Amino acid sequence: MNLYLGFDIGTTNIKAICISDCGEIIFEQCERTQFNEKDGHSFFDLKSIDSFVDRIEEIARGKGKLLGVGFSSIGESTVALSRKGDVILYPPLWSDKAITSNQEEREVLDKLSPFKRCGIIRNGLLGIEKILYLRKKYSELNDAIFLPLTGYQVYRKTGVMAWDYSQAVRSGGFDILKREWNKELFEAFNISPFATPYPIGTIAGEYKGTVYSYGGHDHIMGLYGIYSLSNEKNFFYESMGTSSVLTMYLSSSPSLIGYQPKEGSVLAGFNSSDIILTRSFRRFGALNSLWTRLLDIKDEKAFFKEAGRKIESTPFKGLSFLIEADGDFIRGNTLDGEVKFHHVIPNGSIYDAIESTYLYLSVGAFKLEQALKELVKIDEELPYYVGGAITKDDLFMRLRSTALNHSLIALNTSEIGIMGAIFSAMNAYCDINAKNALKEKLLGTSRVIYPDDRLKKRIESSKLQYEKLIEEINK
Repeated sequence: MNLYLGFDIGTTNIKAICISDCGEIIFEQCERTQFNEKDGHSFFDLKSIDSFVDRIEEIARGKGKLLGVGFSSIGESTVALSRKGDVILYPPLWSDKAITSNQEEREVLDKLSPFKRCGIIRNGLLGIEKILYLRKKYSELNDAIFLPLTGYQVYRKTGVMAWDYSQAVRSGGFDILKREWNKELFEAFNISPFATPYPIGTIAGEYKGTVYSYGGHDHIMGLYGIYSLSNEKNFFYESMGTSSVLTMYLSSSPSLIGYQPKEGSVLAGFNSSDIILTRSFRRFGALNSLWTRLLDIKDEKAFFKEAGRKIESTPFKGLSFLIEADGDFIRGNTLDGEVKFHHVIPNGSIYDAIESTYLYLSVGAFKLEQALKELVKIDEELPYYVGGAITKDDLFMRLRSTALNHSLIALNTSEIGIMGAIFSAMNAYCDINAKNALKEKLLGTSRVIYPDDRLKKRIESSKLQYEKLIEEINK
């Protein structure tokens, strides 16, 4: 039996899925991600991650012939290696805001690596900001080689050092249009340019008869999974987790005049001319779980099912409050992380609160899609794929489809990032039959959500209320 493995190295868990070349899941494994504390900072326990990867690979080899392996992981965090290739420092927690650049360094970054060149705004968390901080703190890093977690795992197996485009973008030192490192920036900081960047799915090398491919940033690996199974040149993919990231994939490079940094990011696609545009709700997961956390609900699935029934059976009276949150369609990406509630009706029920949250996120989906389509002058409806656990919430998904006024395609997997890693391995191995078999499985079990005329009044009323709020804020 021929097999493929995909790994996702996350902040909470490290996961693996083994797939046969017929598209069948052979086994899945998951364990908590471990950290070490050093000098007041948290670092990924690389030894435990390496041990997990090695153990799962051996299990797979005991079940068949392991043809290929791919990786997905968090961005921004890098492994520091000596010139001999030995690990000097484990990767820091990507979200540690204390590991960042100083004011003088930020000025250089803003000048030499602006949004129009690197596709993202400096937020204090980028890989190069972390490296600048760590080099000052640990002198042994001054001559270090830095690799993302995905690139490090590939290096550990093949001896080849490289980055992929998606992780290169998260470093803050990558030129998205030239698709090469920003040498001027590296010279300003006296840092040797990182190892060569490649597109996701590129073969790195072999080990024990297994091909290893370049994977990438977890959000983008989910997109790569959609890209690999879709027959469309242009499409949307919304990954709905802690953050909801709306991604527009374009098989060309449009004029991006008018695209503001606060609105999202621009990334290199998976081919030479492809471009990726993103917008996001960075408080998406927190808002959806707010009410169950406040009520200390244990069985969330049953609670939201009952909430959906109550909401639909109750005549709509209007929003019980309006929301303005960090990363939304009102303010764009900011650094304060605040959530504000406007025009609160104090006698609303918990079900009113859930409905108002759902409608905010539905109106927001419409606004974000509209902004991206207007920017690149696309009028036609594009396929819109969705992923994440919340896609199982029937009412929420019908509200979103109704707000967008088109259908949504929900894949029957919560691990599309790992599927992207598996597709990268299949593409590196050039296994078209295995790729088609996995595509058939994923698309064959997907479901389509359609607009619901019974929900139109709620959507239209909410859109009007948010238009008035935006007018108020912008006065």
